[in-house]
This record gives sequence, C-alpha cells and structure tokens, in this order.
Amino acid sequence: MKSLANPDVVDELVRRLEMLTPSMPRRWGIMAPNAMLCHLADAADSVLARPGGVAPEARRWRKWLGGYRHTGHHLRQFGL
Repeated sequence: MKSLANPDVVDELVRRLEMLTPSMPRRWGIMAPNAMLCHLADAADSVLARPGGVAPEARRWRKWLGGYRHTGHHLRQFGL
C-alpha cells in the first residue's frame, strides 16, 4: 500500500496535482478543481490539526494512510 511516508509517493502526488488546471473537466461528482483542492486541504487539516492551532509533528501526516488513497481518488476524478 502506498503511503505518504514514502517521498517518491509524495512526489508522484505533487506531479499529478501540478497538472490540474482550473478548467479541467471532472469525470464524476460535482466539485470543480478548486473545490476539490479545498476539500483535500480540509481533510488534511482535520487529520493534522491540534487544539490551539499548533502544527503537529510530521510523523502524524505520514501515518495518515488514507491520505494517498483520498488524494488519488480525487485526482482520478479529473483524469489525473
């Protein structure tokens, strides 16, 4: 299973995200590209947020195994 703990996996997601354009058509769903990016950011915030707004340790991000799957799902939504 791919994980955000692997730098190559993170690089892959970044490359795919960089190909997203504001006018890219979606294959399914109702979100536009900008809404999808906000959705992914909100999901990451919900996993990473700590009370008081203090940034968590990087370990917590890498442990979020669903991060790759969730991001990949939405990138496929736009053919990426």
